[in-house]
Amino acid sequence: MPAPEPIVRVIRPNLTPDEQAARIETVKRAVAELYIACVRNGIEWPANQKEEKL
Repeated sequence: MPAPEPIVRVIRPNLTPDEQAARIETVKRAVAELYIACVRNGIEWPANQKEEKL
């Protein structure tokens, strides 16, 4: 008998504009740190790609 399909619930909080801006800055910082770590360790980072909205 196959496993049942998982139930996934996505909860998106209602954020104030200030909270949303703070979260976006946190994500930007994390991506920048990832990029720096990849470059430092010789891992290729794809360049010149179009931004995709999630």
